[in-house]
Amino acid sequence: MIIDYKNKLVFIANSKSASTSIEESLMKFSYCGHIGGCPSLKHMSFKTFQEIKKPLGIEKFITWCLVRNPIEKLVSWYNYRSRKSIKDTERYTGDKTFLEFLNSLSSKNIHEYHDVSNIHDNNNNAVDIVFDYSNTSELQKFLR
Repeated sequence: MIIDYKNKLVFIANSKSASTSIEESLMKFSYCGHIGGCPSLKHMSFKTFQEIKKPLGIEKFITWCLVRNPIEKLVSWYNYRSRKSIKDTERYTGDKTFLEFLNSLSSKNIHEYHDVSNIHDNNNNAVDIVFDYSNTSELQKFLR
């Protein structure tokens, strides 16, 4: 999550949706703050964000994020988890076909592969602006 204090914006980071690249770009500005360090902080649920925004003094800030087509996101996850650098971990999928990877997903871990919990909570609160990952022109226009 990136907090832009100057423009009163909060970037809610969704996994496999260019969040690292966006964070690296936004952190070049000294008026931005960063909450991250581990996936549960970087990709916190919108419910968690709702709980911490008041102590951070950002209740009135506009929230925004990117969402990615779920199929493209699954392919990205599969490729990411097939990299050789994690071969000796349980997260490694390089020894499975994509179909085997899909079949191995359970309802317990499927939440990692969609953005629903990162864009709204159970109280009808939602991210203010949601950009489509495949339409970068709208995001670029917003950031300018």
